Amino acid sequence: MDRLLAVSPDGRSIAFATNRNGPTQILVSGVDGTDPRVLVSAIPPFDSFGDNTAVDGITWSPDEKWIAFLTEPGVGHGDEDAKLFLIPAAGGPLRLLVNCSQGLNAPPWSEDSRFVYFVKTDPEYHTTHFRIDVATGQQTGVEQATIPRAPLVPLPQGAEQPHVAEGGRFLYYVQQQEQYRSRMVAVQQLPIDANGK
Repeated sequence: MDRLLAVSPDGRSIAFATNRNGPTQILVSGVDGTDPRVLVSAIPPFDSFGDNTAVDGITWSPDEKWIAFLTEPGVGHGDEDAKLFLIPAAGGPLRLLVNCSQGLNAPPWSEDSRFVYFVKTDPEYHTTHFRIDVATGQQTGVEQATIPRAPLVPLPQGAEQPHVAEGGRFLYYVQQQEQYRSRMVAVQQLPIDANGK
């Protein structure tokens, strides 16, 4: 099953999690599903990061050089932390950025592609938001209100994962269909005036 489709900022490619080849992998293809290639062959290595771990969200950096993804904590005797990974969109070594908590399912990026945002929850269930410098790994606490968010856009019932791409010209979303199938839908956005209409 293919899931968690994420559209590249130029609207030409998608990254998504799939188990079509057995283990959960991340593939990149054309936005219409053509020319798929394996970006990550297994998510994550169970011997290193616990059992029954699943991908929880995928995002492209605005400059399209990187893909970030969040994994869920393991189940049973697995690792109790979620993990934020980074990989070059063109392919290359997988990099663990940080152990974190669930919360920001599709990891948000700063507009300049320097930072990815994540959440940590302490044993008393206090939540703290952070950004991590992709180049240095330095973590900085931030206010939740400062984390970039996708614009709020009304979507049809059953639609998931909205992505604004191509300079804001198109809104892409995933429409769930029967038998665990998904399809990508693109809607050309109308300009919003100063009154937000």
